[in-house]
Amino acid sequence: MNKVRLIIVDRLEYFYGMQKEYDWILDASGAPSITSRLYDFSNDYFQEYLLAHQVVLAGDFSALMPRLRFVFFSNLPAEFQPAYSWIFPKDALRANVGIVCTVRGTLGRDRLDLRELLDDVLRKEGLAGAAVLERGSGIAAGRMFERLVYGNIMLVGDAAGLTSPLHGGGIDMACLSGVLAVEALCGGQNGLMQYAEKLKHYMKEKQALEKVTIRKMRRLSFDQYDALLRGVTAKSRLTRLKTALCHLDMFYTTLKWFGTKKEIPDWPV
Repeated sequence: MNKVRLIIVDRLEYFYGMQKEYDWILDASGAPSITSRLYDFSNDYFQEYLLAHQVVLAGDFSALMPRLRFVFFSNLPAEFQPAYSWIFPKDALRANVGIVCTVRGTLGRDRLDLRELLDDVLRKEGLAGAAVLERGSGIAAGRMFERLVYGNIMLVGDAAGLTSPLHGGGIDMACLSGVLAVEALCGGQNGLMQYAEKLKHYMKEKQALEKVTIRKMRRLSFDQYDALLRGVTAKSRLTRLKTALCHLDMFYTTLKWFGTKKEIPDWPV
């Protein structure tokens, strides 16, 4: 049986030698990926994407544990939505505090200053004086790329654009794409040709629901969207039903997503 080795590579020059040394490479280097620098498509990650800025703070977060806090930015224009902030306690004494917004093309400070926006969040949450342990930014592409195979390189996870355009998360699709990539390699040329289509098959209903949710976030007022969220999460079945009847497009796509069962392939042996 052929050996499979996992190698973490973060420098472009290593990729040239690896392409000759290995039959196949799964690029999970994030966005923009190393492959995008090799094949000159890095700009594709910046067509429409989620941009996040986060700090790790030291302080007393025991009162919030184990909950998370999310706040939507009602004052930002629709073009930047979805946009929200979060406080995510790592433990009782540390927390991730960050913001995320949707961006199209290059984001200049004259349009939106993320550091200033985060500083405003820290002031409102009473965290302006907390010690900053770490600070960083990152992007998540808002769409899956059409081409996922370059020579003997396959894109998986964030490198393939497999992140949610609603919230920027992608660990679920990263794991799934890894399984499907190995399955595709075991299927030969036919498997490689079907890799992207299989990913689209698994993502179809999820993406449809997120698309509807984003559209409502951009078209509804903050109060209207807040009422929608309260209705969807209400304990009363009658309240949830009334909300569903007022938003039939969301109700329909939700039923399709949760009602469509897709078997996850077994790991190839």
